[in-house]
Amino acid sequence: MAIEFEPHIVATLIHIEWSDNPKMVLLEEEMPDDLRQHWDDWLHEIEIERATVTDIHDKHGVSWSD
Repeated sequence: MAIEFEPHIVATLIHIEWSDNPKMVLLEEEMPDDLRQHWDDWLHEIEIERATVTDIHDKHGVSWSD
């Protein structure tokens, strides 16, 4: 079971650009389950990293805008 961090990622969107059209479009296809697990694991690593940086900033009185 994964540890929940606050704040945590609640949604993502994937945009793609086709070679014949330089406009970014929202990908609406379903993500395969095996790829979804890797994607979720990667997002969880991002949550951990942000929580770690936030904790360091909080302990040293540094704000995100500094």
